[in-house]
Amino acid sequence: MLLVGRRGAPLVATARTCGPGTTVCPADVAEPTGRAAILAAARSGPPLQFLVHCAGIHPIEPFDGMTADAWRQTMATNVEARLWLTRELLPCLAPGARVLFLGSRSATRARIGGTAYCVAQAASFMLHECLKAELAPRGALVGSAIPSPTLTPMVEAQLAADPAAYPDAADYRELAAAGRFIAPETTARFLVWLLMDTTADEFTAKEWRITDESHHARWLGLASLWAAPLPSNRR
Repeated sequence: MLLVGRRGAPLVATARTCGPGTTVCPADVAEPTGRAAILAAARSGPPLQFLVHCAGIHPIEPFDGMTADAWRQTMATNVEARLWLTRELLPCLAPGARVLFLGSRSATRARIGGTAYCVAQAASFMLHECLKAELAPRGALVGSAIPSPTLTPMVEAQLAADPAAYPDAADYRELAAAGRFIAPETTARFLVWLLMDTTADEFTAKEWRITDESHHARWLGLASLWAAPLPSNRR
């Protein structure tokens, strides 16, 4: 397993929970040098069975205050990195490898103060659709999942935002008050199931939403989606 992220300490901490055979690669996926480091690390290990695109940033800026730097960084992280990393890592993918894009409801929902993120998510969804078609003849499977509303640092920043600049902050606070956020550990369990236990046809058939109850029995059992973190049954 190869773990990638910008911050070394959280990567090392996560690697400890993953067990032997886990390698960490501190890198920024938005930068060519970061992607080169990821490619070098991937080449030194076994073929990749799974490639998960989960890096993303969400600047909160009013439209008339948007900066070119924030726009470019959002596109570079949320869209361009997914395109170039997939292409560069193709030689490292095992036959039948699965590429998973983590999407967002923001791809189809306009958010005041979140224009850059919404546009990037819409572009990422179409990129996933294009790569699904492009890579199918090569035997690689491309899928997408929406893990919202998982309580991540990005969501915590939205919770803390000024509703005057980002009106959806009020909605997020209502979700928090109602206990309607999903623990990251529960979301991780969902993604593991999607990557490892669905059939090839299922994996690519639709954009999987964690809140869709039709598949909960297969990985969540009788537990509540909104409960405390679920224990992992994989080691």
